[in-house]
Amino acid sequence: MKKKGVKVSGLIVVLVLLGGAISGIVSAVNQSVMPSGEDGASAQTATLHFSYGWNAISAPVTDSRSMGGIFITQVPGFYAVYSWNSDFQCWTIEDLSDALDPAKGYVIWSTGDAEVELTGEPATYSPNLKSWSLIGVGAYPVNLSAD
Repeated sequence: MKKKGVKVSGLIVVLVLLGGAISGIVSAVNQSVMPSGEDGASAQTATLHFSYGWNAISAPVTDSRSMGGIFITQVPGFYAVYSWNSDFQCWTIEDLSDALDPAKGYVIWSTGDAEVELTGEPATYSPNLKSWSLIGVGAYPVNLSAD
């Protein structure tokens, strides 16, 4: 099977498809990563831009705050964070007391525009791709070659 990477409105969210078509429509968000502070520290700030509808996001930095603490007061109409469970081939509702996992992609519903800032160290990881996957790729390009 051939793996395909789909680049969406920025470099942060990648859908990895191993056959089949995407059912439903997810509007991607534009995400940007900027160094924070003037002292050259490695901490960075990432801005997640939300618009009306479903928004696919990932965390390009390791922000230690809980998902609930990040999104409840900042995203209009927020009620849950979803991720794709590739083992069971279904959507999972995330525990809002957990921090965002930079290796995961998430889908969040918003009833309006919002900007959410994440601050932390740049995220790095090696994705474990199985069947359909929704992953985050951090702040750097990721090679999705078919090996």
